[in-house]
Amino acid sequence: MSNTTCSNQNLNVKHVATLFEEVQNRYIKKLTTIDEKHITTDERHKQKLAVYESYVKDLSIQTRLLLQSLDELENEANQRVALLENKLKKAHASLQQHHSLSDVTKSVSYQVAVESGLRVS
Repeated sequence: MSNTTCSNQNLNVKHVATLFEEVQNRYIKKLTTIDEKHITTDERHKQKLAVYESYVKDLSIQTRLLLQSLDELENEANQRVALLENKLKKAHASLQQHHSLSDVTKSVSYQVAVESGLRVS
């Protein structure tokens, strides 16, 4: 993951967190406004209940969005892990092939030296 991608994701997370705070602050302000009204206790409870119900709906939506984002991030992470595993397997196979060829070369060089009557140490 590049630094730009990380930086953009951090900005997005901060932006979303700020939006969530703003939503929360608006509901707090609505509740405070209801408390300041000169209305009956029954009416105050009804209005607060409506605000709380609306807030719960918004929180449910936020939760669904966060879960969806989490699922997408998990899928992306799994894809990256699979890609890295494949790269690692290819590198391992390449190294094994290189070592096998090196061993064969040494063995052939030794055989040629022996057959040529050269001194082998």
